[in-house]
Amino acid sequence: MAVSGAFCSGGCTPGATSFSSWVVRPETGWGNAHYVASSQVCADRADANTFYMWNAGPAGLSPTAEGIYKTADGGATWTRVATGKFSGAVAGVIPRLKCVPNNSGHAFFTKGIVIGTGAYPHAGIGLYRTKDHGTTWANVSNGSYKIGEVWDFGFGNACGGSYPVIFLYGWINGTGGVWRSKDNAATWQQLTGLYPLGWIDQLTSIEGDANICGRFYAGFKGTGWEYGQFN
Repeated sequence: MAVSGAFCSGGCTPGATSFSSWVVRPETGWGNAHYVASSQVCADRADANTFYMWNAGPAGLSPTAEGIYKTADGGATWTRVATGKFSGAVAGVIPRLKCVPNNSGHAFFTKGIVIGTGAYPHAGIGLYRTKDHGTTWANVSNGSYKIGEVWDFGFGNACGGSYPVIFLYGWINGTGGVWRSKDNAATWQQLTGLYPLGWIDQLTSIEGDANICGRFYAGFKGTGWEYGQFN
């Protein structure tokens, strides 16, 4: 089956069959050093043509552009819907922005892996969520569960509940490992330690299985990928 299309930036037309209309744009915060990987985008998992993007606003380039941007027309126009919501997080990190399946306007964000020195978890990271298409964001931590540095998170089968199960790899109450919430981030269960395979290799990516209750998939720094299955 033939496939046509193109990546579009600036002046090119979505659906074009060639790359001849690319436009070079000045740095406005959408790019950054390759090892930071700060460009994040997610598609609303319930609303058609709705996407969200994170602009890191890198210092020295475009700090005033920082924030969450939204489009509701398939990318034709973009509006900054939130800025300054994640203050206090340290610089030099690899963020994550992901939308929640089957929930209109729901997304989670973290500033992610810290690149630098010092003991883990680094302060001022946390996990944030929006329920109103990115306009307002709240820290997911509560009185019983303080979420620290989060390297990645994902969503899995709801296991009979009303909200997808949330998996994360990071630190909660100072303890690192894979954690799971089955009640919309109200409570968390630790599934593994900081080194799930039993040797010194850590997760860099995690995602739940949409069909199989209790299953998640994880990518590691140097050991390929594995999957976990928990009741």
